[in-house]
Amino acid sequence: ITVILAAVIGGVVLGLGTTGADAPQAQLAVDTTNDQIEHNGGDPLPANETTIKYNGTNETISSDLKAGENYNLNNSVSNGDTVTVVWDDPSSDSATVIAELEA
Repeated sequence: ITVILAAVIGGVVLGLGTTGADAPQAQLAVDTTNDQIEHNGGDPLPANETTIKYNGTNETISSDLKAGENYNLNNSVSNGDTVTVVWDDPSSDSATVIAELEA
């Protein structure tokens, strides 16, 4: 089952304030059947600046994720799990939630 939620744009993680650069904006979804994040449109998610958090796991993507592509998660995700996609601003210590998805 694929659950598609609009990306939550501009939420700041950990109260770190606003970012020095604009965070990418993307429409993302979780595919629990294939344990993937689907990029359904918007800005590419930059490699080494994007972290996916779920089930106590933090994964940093190693190559840019563009619209129409999928990212294979290293661990399983189940219905009801929350998956948070975070962009770490390379020009500051700020982190921005790109999307918070419920599987």
